[in-house]
Amino acid sequence: MCDSILAGEKDMTQAWAVLKDGIQKIHNKDSSDLSFERLSRCASRIVLYKHGRTLYLRVRDMMKEHLIEKVREQILEDRDQNLLSKVNQTWCDHQTAMKVINDILMYMNNVYVKTAGVESIYNLSLILFRDEIIYYSEIRNRLRDTLLGMVAVDRGDKAINHGLAGKNICQMLIALSINSRSVYEDDVEKPFLVQTASFYRLKSQKLLAGNNLSEYLIQVHRCCFDEKVRVVSYLDEGTVPHVVRVVKDEMITKNSSAIRTMGNPSVVYMIKNTKMDELARIYRRFARLKEEGLKVIADMVSVCLREQGEKFAKENENNEENPIALVEGLLDLKDHFDQFLHRSFNNDRLIANGISLDFEHCLNLNNKLPECLSLFIGNKLKRVGKGVTEQEIENIFDKTMVLFRCLRDKDEFMAHYQAHLTKRLLLNIQSSLNDYEKGLASRLTNECGRLFTSKLEGILKDMSLSDIVNHEFNTYIKNNNLSLVGVKLTVEILTTGYWPIQAPTPNCNIPSAVRVVFLTFKKFYLSKHSGRKLTLQPQLGSACINAVFYNRKIEIDKDKDGLGSSLSSSTNNCIISTTTRKHMLIVSTFQMCILMPFNNRRVVTYKEIEQETNISERELRRALQSLLMGKPHQCLLMRHSETKTDDIEGTDEFRVNDAFVSKFCKVKMQTMPAEEDLIGEAKETKAKVYEDRKHHIEAAIVRVMKVKKRLSHYTLVLDVTSQLTSHFLPSPVSIKKRIEGLIEREFLARTEEDRNAYVYLP
Repeated sequence: MCDSILAGEKDMTQAWAVLKDGIQKIHNKDSSDLSFERLSRCASRIVLYKHGRTLYLRVRDMMKEHLIEKVREQILEDRDQNLLSKVNQTWCDHQTAMKVINDILMYMNNVYVKTAGVESIYNLSLILFRDEIIYYSEIRNRLRDTLLGMVAVDRGDKAINHGLAGKNICQMLIALSINSRSVYEDDVEKPFLVQTASFYRLKSQKLLAGNNLSEYLIQVHRCCFDEKVRVVSYLDEGTVPHVVRVVKDEMITKNSSAIRTMGNPSVVYMIKNTKMDELARIYRRFARLKEEGLKVIADMVSVCLREQGEKFAKENENNEENPIALVEGLLDLKDHFDQFLHRSFNNDRLIANGISLDFEHCLNLNNKLPECLSLFIGNKLKRVGKGVTEQEIENIFDKTMVLFRCLRDKDEFMAHYQAHLTKRLLLNIQSSLNDYEKGLASRLTNECGRLFTSKLEGILKDMSLSDIVNHEFNTYIKNNNLSLVGVKLTVEILTTGYWPIQAPTPNCNIPSAVRVVFLTFKKFYLSKHSGRKLTLQPQLGSACINAVFYNRKIEIDKDKDGLGSSLSSSTNNCIISTTTRKHMLIVSTFQMCILMPFNNRRVVTYKEIEQETNISERELRRALQSLLMGKPHQCLLMRHSETKTDDIEGTDEFRVNDAFVSKFCKVKMQTMPAEEDLIGEAKETKAKVYEDRKHHIEAAIVRVMKVKKRLSHYTLVLDVTSQLTSHFLPSPVSIKKRIEGLIEREFLARTEEDRNAYVYLP
């Protein structure tokens, strides 16, 4: 009979009537006598008749009518019954019915739905259930209020027994979102998070009033845990990270200022008074709150440490007289910061980064630091072998590199360091220090690259090559039986461009014995290196001369200091009688030239010294002043002046101080530069750095534009700054000036359509 009926169902109307009746019975839970095979064939026949769209729309209308007239009314008809249970039940019934209907309409899903690009019947049923049931205003509001009410009751420590129903509702909402969580997020999660923020905003204020930081942090951790459990019990687990973030935001982040001064003692007090153990306990409580807690304590530490650093910088702002103390103070400050990091904060990375940034900020507040750091290194190197061990020097270098990395103006440090290194290598020093100098140069190269330290490496290479040349020269003298008339010459060959040497070369008539030896060396050197030019630099040289002080009775005026010492016949003067004494005097080249005329004359006038040495007046006065300095038995020369003034005059006469006494065989005579000279050298170095920066900025601009061809002004400034930051931090104004200079020289051009953009001109 079934076959005859199917055979008679030749048009869509009959097939639809059978299918409609079956769908209605399925919705009404009266499907026990249905033939699902027959219903499936009817649906397939309709699709085969090219009526797939009509079938799709009619099924949609049937589901919509069922949801509005029956399901919605059932939920709303009894307001006293539990809403969550009722919605859950209707949802389960809807899912069961739609799975059966979806199977009956499988052919339509496979043929018409895919071709037309519409939702499958099952997804369509979810959309209709969402729009007609869940989004119905009265149900939607009651459902949301019920779920949030359950949470509010639970927060009030009252037991409820509808947790599973609430969780099922949330799962239903996620299912209705179809491959997302939008329905759940809009209807439950977002209102829940707003409610949570409001709740903990009030609760935090009550807890803060207790002024107990440790207890407050314990409560924050407990609140986060309670909310996790609450979400897992009533809502969807995907909400857990969101609610924890809200709790921490309301209780920690938004109250960071209050937390900073909260407690007795407060975190600020602990940091200022170095209460490291107490800070460690507080840190552990913050750490339990993960990122939010760590960020708050990191900010608190940053504010306190930055205040200490800025205070130190302000106190030492004008401390130019003692650069060593400034650097040592900064190293102590860094050690102080690191002690907090190691002992109190468990080397936490976030806090470590903050401390590094704070220290860098404080360090760069003093624009004299590049020069002071270079002077500090020189001071420590001078103490090698005088109570400072090799390991201590290595430790000092390690700490120095920490400061160097924080410097913004690394190029300025390098300029000062090269100038100070030149003096150490040429005027002072023990060759044993060269290994330390090379070690530090290697560290700087590793930090900034070989291009940055090329001149420094060139200086040290020159020193090594000079040792080889001097050895070859001595061999040459020995092999050729040449006489150097008692002069032993050591020459440092300085490559032009590496060494920060002033130009032009100062005048100086070298004593004839020394000049003969130098000319011999010059001939030897140029024979091996044709095409090179040797220029003597007397201001950088030094000499060791043998001095004999004879057994004479010398009358010394007690009322004169070392600078104005003179011979006198006054009966009030004291008389010093000494035996013949020999000393080796270590002097500058200028001092050597001044002393040589006293070999054959007891008294030499200023004019005679000036004419014979041809040293400039400024350098001559400075060299003479250094030989006159000291107490009566410490100065090397004595001056007789008609004017009786402290300043050296052109009519002054000089003689060797035979009362000179020293307990050392070797005596180093100091050349004290005038204060204005030191300041001038520093200013000249800084001016040269700024001039070099212009070229570096222009080169960086050209490199960037060669690659990019066209850039906006803003992007070009960023790219150039990025390239140069490792050496110095160029200002946008200086970059703009260099861009304008390149435009004038036709390396760049502005674009016609945008005057703030540039193109590279090949």
